[in-house]
Amino acid sequence: MTRQLHVETKVQRGDHPSDQQREHGYEPRDASPGKVMLGIACFLGLMLVGLAFAAGTLRWLRTQDDQPRDLAPVMVISPPLPHLLAEPQPARRRYDAAMERHLKNVALTRARRRIIERGWGELEPASLPETVARPHREAAR
Repeated sequence: MTRQLHVETKVQRGDHPSDQQREHGYEPRDASPGKVMLGIACFLGLMLVGLAFAAGTLRWLRTQDDQPRDLAPVMVISPPLPHLLAEPQPARRRYDAAMERHLKNVALTRARRRIIERGWGELEPASLPETVARPHREAAR
């Protein structure tokens, strides 16, 4: 169901271009099949070369031993250098204040009180075996 072209419509491309069309740079014909096939062949060839390179690389990687290498010298983590302080006293006061705030924590205070009340549980001396206790008694005399 295509409409017919209008009588005054000029077909822009016909079977054979006119001399005027050739002067203005119109293509006289489509690309030759040989050039198209050459382009496709080059593309496929490059693709095959890339696949061959990838397969060769994988084959080479599989032949390498999978044993872990000693990376310790490479991965040494050195601590940062100490800060050079022009005035170390204010920095020390800030540090001490932060520690004091930390020690005023409610849970720590409760734990300290519990230890003070109950003690460490070491009020009685541990009983020593007789072989160790005798030399201690004799040394104490």
